Amino acid sequence: MDHPSASKKGITLASIVVFGVAVMLRVPSCYESFWVDELHTAWVIWDAFGDVTPRAILGHQSPFYFVGMWAWKQLVGNSELALRLSSVFAVALSGVVLTAGIARWTGSLIAGIVAGMLIATETNSLFFGTELRPYGMVMLLASISLVLFLSLLGERSRHHQTGKWLGLNAAIILAILCQPTAAGLMLLPAILIASWLIREPRALARINLSDAMILIGGSLAALTLWNVTLNQSWQQRNAWRSFASATNWQQISDIWDWRWLWAAPLIVTLIAVVIAAANRQFRQIRLLTVAAWTMASTAVLMTTIYWWVSWMDWVPVWHRRYFVSVLPMFACLSGISVATLQLAIKHLALERAARKPGGKSNPSWTWQIVPTLVSVALIIVVPAKQGVFRRLPTYPVALVVRGEDWRNTMQWVQSNSRPNDVIYLDAGLIENKTWLDQTDPTFPAGESESAQIEFLNYVAAGPYPLNRRSIPFDHAKNAIDDRQRTGLSPEIASHRQFAILRKPASRLKKSELPEDAQIHSFGNVTVISKSNVPDRIPSTSEANGARKAD
Repeated sequence: MDHPSASKKGITLASIVVFGVAVMLRVPSCYESFWVDELHTAWVIWDAFGDVTPRAILGHQSPFYFVGMWAWKQLVGNSELALRLSSVFAVALSGVVLTAGIARWTGSLIAGIVAGMLIATETNSLFFGTELRPYGMVMLLASISLVLFLSLLGERSRHHQTGKWLGLNAAIILAILCQPTAAGLMLLPAILIASWLIREPRALARINLSDAMILIGGSLAALTLWNVTLNQSWQQRNAWRSFASATNWQQISDIWDWRWLWAAPLIVTLIAVVIAAANRQFRQIRLLTVAAWTMASTAVLMTTIYWWVSWMDWVPVWHRRYFVSVLPMFACLSGISVATLQLAIKHLALERAARKPGGKSNPSWTWQIVPTLVSVALIIVVPAKQGVFRRLPTYPVALVVRGEDWRNTMQWVQSNSRPNDVIYLDAGLIENKTWLDQTDPTFPAGESESAQIEFLNYVAAGPYPLNRRSIPFDHAKNAIDDRQRTGLSPEIASHRQFAILRKPASRLKKSELPEDAQIHSFGNVTVISKSNVPDRIPSTSEANGARKAD
């Protein structure tokens, strides 16, 4: 459905603007200290290439994204800004893909601008576009797959556009390799297959080379992921229940800003349908209308599926990060709705111009006013409602703040401790409780240098190394309280004791701490120090034996 009305120069200029806006909004947020999830990525890619895969697997992650990030680190360096630029550029390119793809497919430049600007300015996109995690790459690959999906939506068979069909599935497979929870994107080829089954069932049965490549590639990817990481993650999936469980239907309505990302574009599409139907021109906007409703229903369906599998207690994946690929669908929906309205009003203007004396069908430029105003409203209203514009006057202050100052935390502990001091570390990892439970046979009691212990200490390695021995602990604040520690030597020496917690100081109760404890706040990370400590560093098994005694 490519149209010549959207010029190449216009599309190129619009793409540059969208890319620039996306980067400009995100870069100020890239200087902050890495937060705990990003520290896992940094730790995975920090040392030798051979460390990448085992460290990724320890964090229940697919190693494919981290292999690419290891190469990125060799090219750009290891600063927070340099590493986070991978996600900044990925999401900015997602906006470019949607701008160019929607403009070309609909023939409307303003439709492409609406789609691209939504990705550039939406607050969830801002967050994932400044995070050293695979979700920015997933958004880019989802955008590519959506543009290819739309170009195939009007075809009667995949055999008419085998290259695009192959590209669609390849983008989805790559997205799943980067982040397995992106599997919801498989709805896109499923929708196309269903539509082709209705139109030409015989053509659907013909398997060609591209189909064979997709089947083989998809099977190999699934088998590889299962053997590398999914099998392990599936067995330990209950660990994610603490933050990714679905409990009630209200969560679906709260997860996205449905009013402006979903309902408003559908209302615009409905108005376009009414105008076209009154003018008996619905056929001209039929494909655009189908595309808009397909995007809208797919966004709802995918979100609901993720909620459902979580609510059924199959897999706890109820978190935006796991279905962030829905965001480009909202962007496509907004862009397509504008194109639909623009085309409906254009045909109305053409018909009215043709009725004038002389029969000249040269509509006035005024037919562009309404779609342009609607486009401006859709571009402005989402970031305005989400508070983005309210924070812009403080630019270049970060629009995304995570508040976990691990950099200064480790620097302070390093400066204020001595090699024989005891340092307990509770990074708030979901693996803490399982791996530090002595009843769990997977925990190698007493082996402080085990891979699991190394993982639980990763926030003290990588970009913010702590040149001290740290002991991973669940509820580390209890470890420095003599009242809670019945399994350790009672002998006291003069060196200090520290507990590092991923918890703001405001959430700590003084009644739960020793009287001589000192609290040092680093945003959402807190260090508790105490002057009286045992004269030796306890083993991991001793430390956690004390916790169990509590």
